[in-house]
Amino acid sequence: MDIERGIKEFLKKLAIYLGHYDVDMELSYDTDTLEAFFSNLNDLVHNSHPAKVILDVTERFILDNSVTFTDLISSYSNITKMEVVHLSRRNDTKHRVRNFVCNTTSGSIIPIKYFNNSSIYPISDSDKLIIERKIRELFLYLSGVSITQADFKTYLDKINNNEKNTVLAIYSSNISFSKLYTKCYLKYLLTGNKTIFPSEVMHSFTNDSTTLGLLEASTNDFTQFFEICDVIDEYHHSSDLLVKYLKLYQIIEYFITRAVLVKIQENNSNQNLFLREMTGLSKFDDFDKNNFNLVFKSNEVDLGNWFMNFLSGNSNSKLMVEKLLYNNTKTIDITQRNNCYNALLNTIYKLRNSIVHNKESEVHFTIHNILLKKEIIKLVKEIMKKFEKILFEKMIGFEAVISYRRKTLELY
Repeated sequence: MDIERGIKEFLKKLAIYLGHYDVDMELSYDTDTLEAFFSNLNDLVHNSHPAKVILDVTERFILDNSVTFTDLISSYSNITKMEVVHLSRRNDTKHRVRNFVCNTTSGSIIPIKYFNNSSIYPISDSDKLIIERKIRELFLYLSGVSITQADFKTYLDKINNNEKNTVLAIYSSNISFSKLYTKCYLKYLLTGNKTIFPSEVMHSFTNDSTTLGLLEASTNDFTQFFEICDVIDEYHHSSDLLVKYLKLYQIIEYFITRAVLVKIQENNSNQNLFLREMTGLSKFDDFDKNNFNLVFKSNEVDLGNWFMNFLSGNSNSKLMVEKLLYNNTKTIDITQRNNCYNALLNTIYKLRNSIVHNKESEVHFTIHNILLKKEIIKLVKEIMKKFEKILFEKMIGFEAVISYRRKTLELY
């Protein structure tokens, strides 16, 4: 079968599928040119119908002057088989759902959602042309006599349903789906592309009018906080939840270091103490509870009440925090504000470790695996919203614990 006949057979099956293959369309199929038959079918399909996307691809195929339509399909397409795969329902991919599109010599992975919105996939124009070529090949494959009308309906139903986490697997070689999926994923990444993260693992900063009002009213010189401004800039450049959390934690680390230096500055009349504390700076623990308490002492009541209310109103979050902190060996007494405050500080540090580290003794969080942990997503987002305001207002208010009194320290 040549390419022109293949496209016409595909359109005939599509017309039957859509319920438009009546006497007039049958006559058009038998007597009209490919262009006329396509036009007659296209006129019958409403612009909002999912099949319109398929017709748009077909139209570009028909109008492509680089294609020799009298050539055999085998000279244009090398598809050996295809299948529609729901990633969440397979044991080998249900924990490895990734949103990408890619073609390799072994085959292609094309998300169903790509048909309706290809623009969201950050691939090059040349790669988009390659994917469109594979979709054209797919249409020719579906035109074959081995694909019955019932098979065609099954495939088109799945494509038009636009179901989440569903992909087209188009094979050009004898390879398993798992191998094809992983090969395409790796090529997609090595080409310099990135997957599309679901909206639930993204976090957007919200302007706070109170915080901005404090800044506008301030007459302070914020130059000493310039490096922290850079971290806030990086915070805004980050979009996913975990990287953003680490940037917020970096601000906490800055404040802890500053709090230690502020104490040294206040005591620099004692030269021996000053020297000893300066040399010890490189050795202090990044999570010294005393230093954390030093930075957040003015917020202890507010934070204790806030976390107590959060855990009281979210039993699943409470269980998640207890698992994170104690591996379910003990519980948090949510009737005691001080217990909740201490649990919050430990949680902040534990979340940081769980993102940065990959130790066997610790749970490790990635953007991909927290999708299966909705309570972790909720917990991180709530902590970030709370601490954005607290940290930024500490800086704007020149809170004594983190603010240098002088520009220099004398080293004796």
